[in-house]
Formats: sequence, structure tokens, C-alpha cells
Amino acid sequence: MVHRIKGLVFPQNTRSLLFFGHHGIGTFCTGQAPAIRLWLEASPGSIDPYCYDPEDSLKRYPCYPYVSQVWAYDATALLQVKNGQIQPWSVEAYAV
Repeated sequence: MVHRIKGLVFPQNTRSLLFFGHHGIGTFCTGQAPAIRLWLEASPGSIDPYCYDPEDSLKRYPCYPYVSQVWAYDATALLQVKNGQIQPWSVEAYAV
């Protein structure tokens, strides 16, 4: 599962932080994403497969295709993390 965060909004008079981005819903893989390959193909002699991702040709972690999403977090919970009151991994989006 891959998330790509593209932006953040903290609306006035709210406790909500809104993260905007993409969520990969395809098969997770690593490796180059050549435009001519429309399928996943194992590279001979390599553990990295070639991954088809028309949105990103760099060597990253594609999960093509992607869906746009907004993740809503409570700013109070993030402040508690900053103050050491709760662990960072305990904070989850309250809405997607």
C-alpha cells in the first residue's frame, strides 16, 4: 500500500488537518516502470521486478492504479505526539 501526500490544509476554527494525496490500490512492487511494459515482469537475475506505473517512471514503490483521497486527522492528537503524551503510530485518520 502506497500513499503519496500532495498537500495539507488546516482549516480555520477547526481541529482538523486535511492531507490530500493518492492511495495505491494495485500490486505493491519495486523497480523501474518502463512505459512499454503493461504487466509486471520479473527481471532475470534480479529481485526487483519491473513495475508498470504510467504516473511515475522513477524507481520508487508503485501500486498503480491510484485513487485520490483526503485523510482527516485531529490536530489535538498530533499535538499529543509532539508533547510525548502518545506514540506517533497510535494516531490514525478519523475519516478518509
